[in-house]
Amino acid sequence: MAVRRGSKRERERIWVPGELFVSEDREITQGPLVGYGQAGPCFREAPTALFTKLEQLRHTVWMVERHQLKASIVDEQALILPEKLVDQELQPHAFRWLSEQTLICVSGAKHERLVARGLRVFRVSVEVVGRERMLELEAEGGGRASTKLVASFKQLEQAQRAQGDEAGPRVRMLHPPLSLVDRLLRHMSRGALSEEAVVRALRVRELIEPGYGYAGSPDGVAVSVDKIRSELHTLDLLFEQVFARAELQQLDTKESLKLLAAARNKDATVVLPQLGEARRFIEEELTIELDGEDSIHYSLGGKTPEAIVLPEQRRWFVGEIDLWNPQLKMTDLPANRTVGLGKMSRWVLLILLLVVAALALFMLRSS
Repeated sequence: MAVRRGSKRERERIWVPGELFVSEDREITQGPLVGYGQAGPCFREAPTALFTKLEQLRHTVWMVERHQLKASIVDEQALILPEKLVDQELQPHAFRWLSEQTLICVSGAKHERLVARGLRVFRVSVEVVGRERMLELEAEGGGRASTKLVASFKQLEQAQRAQGDEAGPRVRMLHPPLSLVDRLLRHMSRGALSEEAVVRALRVRELIEPGYGYAGSPDGVAVSVDKIRSELHTLDLLFEQVFARAELQQLDTKESLKLLAAARNKDATVVLPQLGEARRFIEEELTIELDGEDSIHYSLGGKTPEAIVLPEQRRWFVGEIDLWNPQLKMTDLPANRTVGLGKMSRWVLLILLLVVAALALFMLRSS
């Protein structure tokens, strides 16, 4: 396939869920966890796909990978696959979105049973202890050694700062550092988890069981199918656009993935279809020392190593491109909601009302 080297106007974001997604920072992300949502304004009306950082939560989440769930296990353990609660004909894009999620939240009460059945179960917990917000990551089962990490978010921040950053502030403006929480999740799960994927799995479970995981609750309260359908309305509309556009980008995506995989260590740039020139950036290796009672607690197979070593990562960034996003119209939303009516919008409306009132008062006094 010929590589297009067109003008800036011809270069636009590739967004193919589960394969390749160019982020708001213009970073090329790849793999089955990418492209199913983000933190941008277009998803404020579809909170199931809206990304927030784990540190902002106060939940415990128990998860398994979808590929582990044979039909016999689903039936035997009475597990809930969220897409089964959605009418595929009425909301085909929401159904597909749910079906493609690689992580499935399960009841905390079934944790040990699932491990006994040979499944790898991941537990991610965020809670407040004293004045500290704590993070706990645990994985067990699946024929592999168990692993566990307990740390405060403050400790993680200090560990990352202690490592130093050779990139410097100017470079970091173009290449924001990777989240340490995200790097730890990926490292401990061999790529099965990411910070965004964990939050998304929780949001999906909250969709069908509000209250799930909050303050350690193993289950939530089931809601009606009509309620679920209503909550998925805008997500279905948004991903109708995303999936339709992704079909047109399949050839460019396959070619881009092939070129990135073939890039040699000495290649600082690669020219990609639709995206133009991509520049390589190396996220340096990060070593977290585990030396003392006050340090981060980490164990692998019941043993505590001297340090956690997060390997360097090769990242790719593109230049100026059109960061396309799906759009919603006023008519797309239920009557009691408006598009993007956030705090700023409400302030704007209040100011306009005050201006109109002042003008009316002025005209009355003048007459």
